[in-house]
Formats: sequence, structure tokens, C-alpha cells
Amino acid sequence: MCLLAARTTAFAAGAGAPDGIVISPVRVTLPADHRTGFFVITNSTRDSVLFQVEVNAWTQSAGFDRLSPTGDVLAVPVVFAIAPGASQTVRLALRREPDAAKELTYRIFASELTSGAPRADTTNVLLRFSLPIFALPLRADGPSLRWSCVREKNGRLRVTAANVGDEHTLVATAGLFSDAQHHRAVATWTPAAYLLAGQSRTWTIRAAVAASVTQLFVETRSIEGMQTDVAPVTSP
Repeated sequence: MCLLAARTTAFAAGAGAPDGIVISPVRVTLPADHRTGFFVITNSTRDSVLFQVEVNAWTQSAGFDRLSPTGDVLAVPVVFAIAPGASQTVRLALRREPDAAKELTYRIFASELTSGAPRADTTNVLLRFSLPIFALPLRADGPSLRWSCVREKNGRLRVTAANVGDEHTLVATAGLFSDAQHHRAVATWTPAAYLLAGQSRTWTIRAAVAASVTQLFVETRSIEGMQTDVAPVTSP
């Protein structure tokens, strides 16, 4: 989540701007062997900015994100000011042992604080960034998606992806095809969704599928690259 201000603009890593706030990287990974990481906030505006950071445990349930306060991850510093043209490194450390077989997931929020009365000719809206933190397990095989489809009576298809692996994935785009060569598209959409380890997500899309069809072919683009799978099709 990011709220934009009239006096400043927020940019992701790699995006240059003469007047803005840049955070890099946009995802933080804490390796199991040393359990530390960092991100950098750069202030390219003409004013000093004041930020506060907090860490929440991040889980998913029934396709929805759940956040809760946690002391698992230490962030230093917690409150800091960044002068115009300067940067601040926020260092992160996992304070618990990594899970033996499953990735731990968190979200850190960097929230801009008011640093004085606004000028009479401006309207300020404070920024708030959310970055995912992934603490890798001691042993991991990576994400693994299993797809399934349920044919509904109203010309729609209920599509579910279950991550049965031990690490997260981020599904950017997805397509369903009636042939293995992916020449005949049934539906395409842009999930742009994280799937944490052991979780699933369902999308209902408009796609009329004949009763004789028992499977569809799935093509997805994720942070791991392009992948192809087979999704069985059933009726409710």
C-alpha cells in the first residue's frame, strides 16, 4: 500500500525521478545461514522526511492476507529522518531460528510521519510502503503449484491454484488453454498475487467450458519464470 503526496512521489527500485522517494529492494530475503538483510530508502525530494518502520507476521487464509504484530524480526533503526538527497539503510535480522522445512513470511511497513506544520500553499498526504520479508527455511525445494478448475452453470469457471511447496511464489499472469500447444486460449488474466507456502487462491473467470472437457492446460508467468501445468476440470 502506498499513499502519494502532493509534494512527493513514491517510486519502486530502479525507477529514477528528480523528485521522489525510492525504496530498494522491493522484497527482502533472509537466508537461513545468517538471517539478516536490509533495504534502503532514498529521499530525492527537496524536504527532509521522517519515517517509522514496523514488522508484522504475514499469513494467508482463504485467499486473504492476515497480518499480526511480531517480534520475530528486528528492524534498525525504527524511527529516522532522511535529509534531501540522502539515503537511510534499514537493517533486518531474524530473531528466531528458521523453520526447518517451511519459509517464514513477514511484511515490514515504512510509514512517513509528520515533521512539522505544512506550508500554506501545499497539501501533504503521508506515504506508507509495505515490503515482503521472506525468511528461508533450513531445507527447501521451492514453490509448487497445483491447479484445478470447477465448471459453474453460469458460464464461469472457478480456478484454484494451491502452493504445495515450501516457499512462496508470485503469479503475475495466467492463461488457460484447451490444447497442450497453447494455441486455443480459453481465458487469460493477471492475478499479480502472492501465494505463500501451503496456501491457495481461487479466481472466478468468465469461460464457458463444454461438459466433455476434463482438463485444461495452464501457462503462468511468475518470479520463477514461465511454467506449464495441467488442471483437471470438474463440475460442482
